[in-house]
Amino acid sequence: MGKTVILEEKIEYTRWKMYEAYLNNTDYQEVLRLSQKLDHLLNQLKSA
Repeated sequence: MGKTVILEEKIEYTRWKMYEAYLNNTDYQEVLRLSQKLDHLLNQLKSA
C-alpha cells in the first residue's frame, strides 16, 4: 500500500471519528483534537 493510500485511509477514519464525536455531543476539546489531527493529515496528503 502506498503512502498516499494509507494517509487517505487515516483521513477518512479521523473524519468519521470527528463526526461521531460531534453526533454524540462529545467534549469540545476532543472534537477540537480530532479536527486538528484531521488538518495535520490533510496537510501531509497535500505535501505527499
